[in-house]
Amino acid sequence: MKPTTCTSRSDMSENFTVLQNIDYHKPLPRYMHIKDVSLINNHVLHNFTENKRSKSSDGLAKDQLDLYLPNMKVKQSALSSSTVIKSSDNNVKSSDAPPLVVFVHGGGWRRGDRQQWKYCLSSYDTNLMLFILFRFHNLYQNIGKSFARNGIACAVISYPLLQPTLWVTLFELFTSFCMSTLLLTILLTLVMLFFQLLLTWCLPLTNIYIINQIYIFIIQMNSLQRLHILPICLTLSQLAMYCFISLNISNYRNGPHPNGILLSVPTALSTFLIYFYITQPTFGTSLWMLSVILTGFLQTSIAINQMMFVYKSDNRCEDQVKSVAKSVQWLKSFGQKTGQFDTDKIVLSGHSAGAHLINLLVWDDIYLKDIQLDRSDIKGIISLSGVHNLHSLSFPLIRQIYLAPFGKDIKALEKLSPATLVSNCKSEKVPQFLIVSAEHDYDFFKKDATDYVEKLKTFGHVAKYEIIPNSTHLSLPWAFASDKRTTTLEEICFCFVKGL
Repeated sequence: MKPTTCTSRSDMSENFTVLQNIDYHKPLPRYMHIKDVSLINNHVLHNFTENKRSKSSDGLAKDQLDLYLPNMKVKQSALSSSTVIKSSDNNVKSSDAPPLVVFVHGGGWRRGDRQQWKYCLSSYDTNLMLFILFRFHNLYQNIGKSFARNGIACAVISYPLLQPTLWVTLFELFTSFCMSTLLLTILLTLVMLFFQLLLTWCLPLTNIYIINQIYIFIIQMNSLQRLHILPICLTLSQLAMYCFISLNISNYRNGPHPNGILLSVPTALSTFLIYFYITQPTFGTSLWMLSVILTGFLQTSIAINQMMFVYKSDNRCEDQVKSVAKSVQWLKSFGQKTGQFDTDKIVLSGHSAGAHLINLLVWDDIYLKDIQLDRSDIKGIISLSGVHNLHSLSFPLIRQIYLAPFGKDIKALEKLSPATLVSNCKSEKVPQFLIVSAEHDYDFFKKDATDYVEKLKTFGHVAKYEIIPNSTHLSLPWAFASDKRTTTLEEICFCFVKGL
């Protein structure tokens, strides 16, 4: 078999195991029948994952998932006891197996990843401020850990992204540049202040003189000389950004020109040296030219790589729903073969655009039939500030940002709106719904949620509506704490899943 990309990690202090980077498009081996968690970690992972160098052409492995399994040692003993039921097709069932939640991230159908921080430093985007913010919150790993820590298996999936419009891409490039440069400038300033304070503590007499000299220098500077601080900060921030990218260059490997990013800074420095040798500029002019050349070369290489990469995509919303369906099929097969979770208790959860995809999967029979599954295989839907009616995003600016990939056909928007499909469903095997809104969510999201709940109840479906206090549309996924705290949103979701 080929080497595996899948990795496993067990956190014994919290008693759950994480299986990462699983390709859900690759079928499980027919012979696989594993009850021992050690065999799952050491045997199975080397048989259903693909070659490490064989990533999808869509970037950060958009056809993969991370699986969080709770209390695996407990489940191992359970599977060895009389509670195990073995069917004729070698499927395994355990009477105390946990339910499974499949989480689908948001991002307006064209952004995001199951490990969100990696997206922010990749061929899709280069935004160091968001990279550090999302890495601090472990988005969306915090959701998988939260469910697993509370006895519920959870899979966090990635799916192929839609192509953004040109002006949206340019706006994101500019925004990311400004946010990254601002962050690095602040960090560099704090580092310099730290060393200054350290020097003050270590060499008080010498440093008093240094401080006085710096003060006199600043006072005597004219307005033109003060402008020299800006190119110094810009130059240092670009060099720091280049270091971050170099350390994470594997996230850029599927872009068309990752080596161009690596060569941009050496090329810029060489160009500056040639310019300096020929023109012999003044100190101030040299600083400005170095910052302009360095920034121009690095940011141009990033922009070319990102724009050429995102415009290779020809995915549609239907492809995204099919990917979600494929992941559910794979997980159901895995659960049946290993007994690590109850395949009769599968719950789909999603945030924003992810909530739209899971609701569309449930209401449009064609996606489940394509993978030989039925609506009855899904027991619950957790929709976190989701989009249930695409017409709710019909405001001119929002439509241009998010709905441009869907086209201008009104009938097409209705066909892809879960709220429209509710009335077309004739089946009685419909999952229960938990619809969640943020207290400070956008008004059109709140109205979309209440209208959707009302329509579900009108057609006799079970739907519960909750508003999370002190939250916004973007902060809802962060409400799943990655430590041992339990938040209001977690309690609501845990009770809903365990009550099915």
